[in-house]
Parts: sequence; structure tokens; C-alpha cells
Amino acid sequence: MEINENPFEYHENVEYVACVGNNGGTDNYDILIGFRKSVEVLINAVKQGASEDTLIYPILYNARHSVELSLKLIIERIFKIYDIKKKAIDPTDKRTFTHDIKILDSVILKYFGVDKRIYELYNKANTFLVDYFFDVDGDAFKYDTDHSGNYHMIKHGISSISIDILEVKFNELMQLLDELIYNLNLMCDEYKVGTFTKSLSREDIKNIAHSLPKREQWVNEVFKDKKNKIRSEYGIGSHELSEVINLIQKHREFCVLINLEILIGDIPINELRDYANLVLKIEKYSIENEQHPFSKELLFKIQEKERLRKRLSEGISDSTITFLMTFREFGRCMECYSEMFDEIHAYFKSLNLNRRDSLNKLSKLSTCKCVLVGMERCGQKTYKNVIESIMNF
Repeated sequence: MEINENPFEYHENVEYVACVGNNGGTDNYDILIGFRKSVEVLINAVKQGASEDTLIYPILYNARHSVELSLKLIIERIFKIYDIKKKAIDPTDKRTFTHDIKILDSVILKYFGVDKRIYELYNKANTFLVDYFFDVDGDAFKYDTDHSGNYHMIKHGISSISIDILEVKFNELMQLLDELIYNLNLMCDEYKVGTFTKSLSREDIKNIAHSLPKREQWVNEVFKDKKNKIRSEYGIGSHELSEVINLIQKHREFCVLINLEILIGDIPINELRDYANLVLKIEKYSIENEQHPFSKELLFKIQEKERLRKRLSEGISDSTITFLMTFREFGRCMECYSEMFDEIHAYFKSLNLNRRDSLNKLSKLSTCKCVLVGMERCGQKTYKNVIESIMNF
């Protein structure tokens, strides 16, 4: 290694290379993880005998910056929800290039009411932030003095720092902020599907659907009483509640909760029965023949199983296979919302799925269970009941 070699260039003769920029794909959350991890590493170094009086500065700087980055990530995601809902944001609040944690906290407090789940989570973390409020410019642990020559620690009356307490409070705070960032990512995906009202999230609407009486009971006084309770609980007016009720009735997942159903496609019932029988018989064959060691006999059993699968699936159309593969995806991927079914089904349809490979997956009992979960998540109780009646689940 030559002294004139630039460390910010790629060199083949070095052992450790960090990938950054276009080569790394790192974002602010990855950077946050790095700062947070460095706090752990440095505190462990102190516990192993390194000087706490010198390491406390990078420990606190990195801890504080971890908190600052977390708050900025939270603000970014809250504003994303505001944009999706087309709600106004004060332009001055969009410029979060401050290091002042108290200001960042005030921005979150100003906007976190867009979804009650945010303030329920943030209120748990908020009380920890006051420890960092005094460091307005984020330089108290970078230099000994401020720009006016005043000693930071003396100015703030700090003469000792309890690293044990710092570690416990920092870890708890970061756990809470991480939980909020994770949930905000999920909320952003949820809002993208477009199921919300002025005041209510998709989750709110789903919870309301759970609480409503069955559709055939809406002529009773019970329904009127329930509507009054919902308006009071969620703080909404009659107009927004009517919007929610209409949305529930037209929503393929939520309408099932009030004893309605919007069927997806037109899957023949006899083909669903054929599918259930396929899974049962392939599962039974697999159990009866799973003990065979690798041999010619095993090869024969594999070929026999494939012939059985082919014969049992003759009545299942390619169209039904595509629907089943789509439901399987919803059973495997919890990030898929029922509003996305048409898009995902169109994608699978465009793939021109290999019939043999698809049936090989679908005939497994574990896959069938995924299909049933997907059907339930998409509000397809008729299709689900047909399969379950044969499977005896």
C-alpha cells in the first residue's frame, strides 16, 4: 500500500472495502444503523478497559446523531402519508436540515395526529428526548468549545456522565424509534392502496367493519346505536361515517365482515373440489412413500407421483391455476393488500405460468394452506369453504 493512494477509490490489494454511493445502495436508515452500532462497540470498549473520559465524546456524538437521524426518518414518513392524503404541510417544516432535536420533536408533535397509531407509539419515545435538547447545534460532543469559545460541558453544568444509565436509556429509546420507523413503513404501504378517509386509516375502517352488525340487521335499532357509538369513538361526523359504510360494502375484504361477499373472478366450484382432492391424494401418497431410500424404486415412486398429479389435475384449468397461484402469494406475503389483487393477478397471468411447475407447488399441503390464507385475506369465503369442506380443516 502506497501512502499516496486515495482511500476513496477502489483498490484490489486491500482487505477491507466499504461499498457506498451507487455501489452500496445505502440510505439514511443504513447510516443510522452504523452510528447506533458504533455506540455499542465503543461502550463495550470502555467495559473492556478503554478510557471512558475520551471515548465518551464519540459515544455521545454517535448516540445523539442516531436519535437525530431517527427523528428525520420519522418526519419523512409522516410527510409521505400527508402527501398521499393530499394534506397541507407548512413549507417551513419540510426543511428539516436542523440539528436541533427539540425542533425535530416539535415537528413530529405537530403532524403525528395524521394517524393515531403514530402518536400512540411516539408518545412512548418522546419522554427520552429531553436528555439531548441542550445540544442545539449537535456539536457539544464534537468540540470542547462552541463558536464563541464557551466550553460546552461547563456551559451546561455537566461534569460527569453515567455511561451505564446512558446505555440503558439509549437502547430503550432506539428500540421505540425503530419500532415506529418500521410501523411507519408499513403505514406508508397501507396508505398507498388508497383505502382511507379524511380522518380514518385503513385499519380504522377494518376495525369499524368488525364492529358493525351483519348487513341483514341494518334495519334494526342495533345498527343505529352502533353508528352513534362509532361516531363518538372515532370523532367523526355522519357524512364521514356514511362514506366508511359505503366503502365497507364495496370492499372485497371488509364486506365479508358484514356477511356480504364480492367474488373474485368466476372460478368453477368443481375445479376447486378437484384441487382439494389433488392436495389430499398427493399428500397421502407422499406420506405412504416417504421412507424409500434413494434408489431405482425411489425414482419410480417420483415418476408415479408425477403421473398421479397429472391425472388428478386434468380438470383444473390454467385460469384456475393462475388464480390459485395469486391467492398463494397473498397467503405468503403479508405486505400484499386485497386492493392489490387485480394487479398481482394480472402479473401472474402475464407470466404464462408453467403448468407442471405450478401444480407441483400447489399440490403441496403447505401451499394449499397458503392459498386458503390468501382467500381469507381477499374476502373469498365461498372459494375457501369449498376447499376446506373437502380438506376437513
